[in-house]
Amino acid sequence: NGAVHEVEIALALSVSIVLIVIYAFLLDWRATLMRVADFRIALTETDTLHGTEKRIQFGENANGRLTFDKLQVSSPEGCTKLAQTDVEIHSGERVMIT
Repeated sequence: NGAVHEVEIALALSVSIVLIVIYAFLLDWRATLMRVADFRIALTETDTLHGTEKRIQFGENANGRLTFDKLQVSSPEGCTKLAQTDVEIHSGERVMIT
């Protein structure tokens, strides 16, 4: 009788551990699926924005510098602008945009 009880406890513990692992896997899988779904929606909305927003214009800069004039990044959440409206980056200069 005691041995049967020990087997029941071991079996219940094993089943519980397996269920916890499956639950954790499903949570991780759901989070990944949600990220992919959000990315797909963002791509679709980006196509919509590109039809209505201005695009980047490229041109030659005589002094060999990289220049941004009135740079804005449009997204479904709104428009992000640089703190300075006109930015010029010199050759060899290091810049971090956050």
